[in-house]
Amino acid sequence: MTLAARPRRSLSRLTAALAATVLLLSGCTQLGEGAEDGGGAGDGTSDGGGSAQQAPDGEQDLPLDELGTSAAQDLPGDPSTDPEYAQYYEQDIEWDDCEGVVAEGLECGILTVPLAWDDPGGTDIDLAVARIPGSGQVTGSLVFNPGGPGVSGVNYMESAPYMISPEVLGTYDLVSFDPRGVGRSEGVQCLTDEETDEYRAVKGQPVSAESSRLYEEWGARIAASCEENSGEVLPYLDTYSSARDMDVLRSSLGSEQLDYLGYSYGSYLGSS
Repeated sequence: MTLAARPRRSLSRLTAALAATVLLLSGCTQLGEGAEDGGGAGDGTSDGGGSAQQAPDGEQDLPLDELGTSAAQDLPGDPSTDPEYAQYYEQDIEWDDCEGVVAEGLECGILTVPLAWDDPGGTDIDLAVARIPGSGQVTGSLVFNPGGPGVSGVNYMESAPYMISPEVLGTYDLVSFDPRGVGRSEGVQCLTDEETDEYRAVKGQPVSAESSRLYEEWGARIAASCEENSGEVLPYLDTYSSARDMDVLRSSLGSEQLDYLGYSYGSYLGSS
C-alpha cells in the first residue's frame, strides 16, 4: 500500500520524544552487559506540562519539547454516526486462517481505518485482528490489548488460555489486534537489523553522563531513521487514534458497546 504524503511532526520533536522515552526506560532495564543492578531513573519530576527531567551527575534539568497533537482528539462529532465514516463502521471482517501464530481455533482478519481520523476521505491503513471463537454459548466479543505500547495483540492470542479464564473463553469470542504501527498492522520501519544489533550492544550505566550521551545520540539516529522510512505514518501513531480504531472494531463485531480487557498501557488505551 502506498501512503500519501501528509504534514509531519518535526524531526526535532520526534527526536526529543524518543530520547525522553529511552532515558526513562533506562531506569528499569539494563543497557548492555555493563549495567549494574540497583540503577534507577533518578528523581526527575514533571509539572504536568511535561517539561523537565532530572539530569545525571547534578547537571541542570533538561527541558523536553512539547509533544504533538492528535488528529483523532478533537473531532466535530461522533464518527460512528457520521456518514463520512460509514465505510469504516459498516465493514465486516472476513475471518480466515492465521500465519505465524499457533492458538487453537484462532482466526485472523483485516480491519480498515483512516490514517488521519480528521480526514475520512484520505488514506486508509489496515490493522491486523484475530479472534478465538467462544467455546460455549457466546454472549458477545471481548476485545483485549496486552499493553506496551507496541505489543502485538495478535501474538498474545497464543497465551490466551493462560491469561483468560475458561468461563470467559466459553462465553465470549476473544478478539485482539495489532494497533497501528505495531506488528502485522501498518507498521514503522526504523533501524536495519544490523543497526538494531549495534544499538542493543551499547554498554553504559543506567544513569550516568555517558549513558545519557549515548542515548541522546541513538535517539537522534533512531528518530532520523523512523522519519526517513515511515514519515507518512508517524504523526498518526497515538493513543487517541488507536482508541478510535477500537470503536471501529467494536462496530465490526456487531457490539453496541465495547467489552474490553486491557493490561498495563492497554488499560489506559481502553479509557481513552
